[in-house]
Amino acid sequence: MDRPGHATSPSWAPDGQSIVYVFDSPVAPPDVWQTDVATGRSEQLTFSALGGIPTDDLVMPEHVTWPSADGFEVHGLLYSPREVRPGQHGCLVNIHGGPMNQSRSVWNGLTQYLVQRGWVVIQSNYRGTLGYGRAYREALFGSWGKGDLEDNIGAIDFCSARGLIHSDRVVAWGGSAGGYSTLVCVARAPERFAGGVALYGLYDLFTFGLETHRYERYYVETILGPSSENYALWHERSPINYLDRVRVPLLFLHGLDDPMALLAQSDTVVGELRRRGVDCEYVTYPNEGHGFRHVKHLIDHTLRIDRYLNQKVLRAPEPGPLGTLPYPPMPIA
Repeated sequence: MDRPGHATSPSWAPDGQSIVYVFDSPVAPPDVWQTDVATGRSEQLTFSALGGIPTDDLVMPEHVTWPSADGFEVHGLLYSPREVRPGQHGCLVNIHGGPMNQSRSVWNGLTQYLVQRGWVVIQSNYRGTLGYGRAYREALFGSWGKGDLEDNIGAIDFCSARGLIHSDRVVAWGGSAGGYSTLVCVARAPERFAGGVALYGLYDLFTFGLETHRYERYYVETILGPSSENYALWHERSPINYLDRVRVPLLFLHGLDDPMALLAQSDTVVGELRRRGVDCEYVTYPNEGHGFRHVKHLIDHTLRIDRYLNQKVLRAPEPGPLGTLPYPPMPIA
């Protein structure tokens, strides 16, 4: 297969002559494919439904780079609407989790939906991201909460230099460590962001290590060093200590059964922000862990994000061109 995308879960077919695997791309949801080993001929075996959305309405991302303040070449994926209105689009800085993970060219229905709604989405593969060499990955050591912030701001400057976005309509958006980075963005660089969408994030690095499961317990120490020896650094890089700087409206979403980033992290941050008069919408989903799986919750969180962006960032009086959507979002049973 010579098309761009993402192939996973390979296994030999029963005849031993071909390999069966799952393939997806930014313009194609996951489906099962089969490739003949001898000829290289590929065949699609399943055909996922797109709800009537023509594939011509979907967009492929552009692989882009921009310089960091300290000399790195930062990587990212840029999704632009098919009809570009120079300088008028809102910008979503989509920040992956991990933090040592990677935004890849894979299927993401929410990203495609928001791009069709007129947003420019840039997925920042900031320093520390896997896949760009050891030096790039280890550049996050000691720098988490600072170097990645500079890289994410560089993503905004890149979109501005392209003439794509309105500088007053920039929103940070991410889950898990991306939720952490979202709060870092709006607290440490409040002049650059008009809002933030934080999904199941961690905001206090000290309590995170005490609350999370064993697999993640010492993860922060590998990045910032032991807390006992680096107390000042841990304090500086915990965005919960900078809530007095937050001025923009925020949307927080969290699963009630999250074993990794416990609900207490969001509870504490939202409570303190509301006490300070910050506009926060906070939604929790039952029977959800670290990420959302139930269809009704996926629908609800998509509509909530869409409504938040329209009402709190764009300040549109109506939901927008898809006015038939059920606003406010459907209640959770």
